[in-house]
Amino acid sequence: MNKYLLFFSLAAVVSGCAKSIDEDADNTEKKLLRAYVEMQAQAGVQYDSTASGLYYRFPEGRKAGGESPSDTDFLYVNYTMYDLKGNIATSQYNQSEVAKQLGVFSASTYYGPRLWRVGKSALTGGLEEALHMMKEGEKMRVLIPSWLSAISGSDTRQYSATTMFDIELLRVVPDIRLFETDTLHKFSVRHYNGIDSVKKDWYYTELQPGDASETVASIGDTLKVRYVGYLLDGFVFDTNIADSASYHKIYNSSNDYATLAVVYQEATDTDGSGDAEGTMDVVDGFKYALQQMKPGSEAVTFFSSDYGYKAAGSGQIPAYAPLRFYIKLEGIGRKQ
Repeated sequence: MNKYLLFFSLAAVVSGCAKSIDEDADNTEKKLLRAYVEMQAQAGVQYDSTASGLYYRFPEGRKAGGESPSDTDFLYVNYTMYDLKGNIATSQYNQSEVAKQLGVFSASTYYGPRLWRVGKSALTGGLEEALHMMKEGEKMRVLIPSWLSAISGSDTRQYSATTMFDIELLRVVPDIRLFETDTLHKFSVRHYNGIDSVKKDWYYTELQPGDASETVASIGDTLKVRYVGYLLDGFVFDTNIADSASYHKIYNSSNDYATLAVVYQEATDTDGSGDAEGTMDVVDGFKYALQQMKPGSEAVTFFSSDYGYKAAGSGQIPAYAPLRFYIKLEGIGRKQ
């Protein structure tokens, strides 16, 4: 399963050698679920249901407009998962308010919208069914019984009991690449006076020129770099500048915040194009910036996930996330 899709903690699945045991468990769950819904109705909270046994409600009502998901669409969502007693499942949420409520908030954890995808055997059948009923901007509370908790295309249940989700559908994205392109352009207009991309979805602007008597790095050189890495919403996912780490409340005393040494190595022309571009042990968007810089220069680059971590993401960097870096090139150790 691709890393950019929602990963669920596998709960103990109710199973047994005799089919009747499974049927008894399902019947018991159905009775408990109906009792819960009836109790909610007595309190004035009404749920609708589907033929599959899923229960749902829209606590803020339905929206007049907005896109509905189609198969293979990407969706940006906020979500929280509970059991029927209202207990929040460990790590099954994405909002800072929930983390603060649980007393586990960390400034180094990204709580922004999660990227889900429908129709790619990545979400449970119950979530797929619920999301197809939603429109952009809507919030839904959905009760998903265990028999709807298998990943689409699988018979293996993820949960042994009914789970409850609060879901907010923020955005439907049919074309994630085009969405990144548009997002980067808008970011450029909003923060950098609309500078043009140097190459498709890769932007670069120099903040401070380097030493005019120096040259940019060559193959075999070692670049000494300071940097701050951001998502476009301002979340800092990494830095080797102690003051920046303190400012963004992600300082870790176990880190030495040393200058990053990046070796500019020769690459092999593997595709026969004759263009054997040098390599560095950093993502391509970062590398392209360093190739432009002279010692002493400071620059900002921002770029699409094609130059970063693509569909896999990395650590606190979500899938298909455009990145921005502040970079200072402190010096270049020249090849001897």
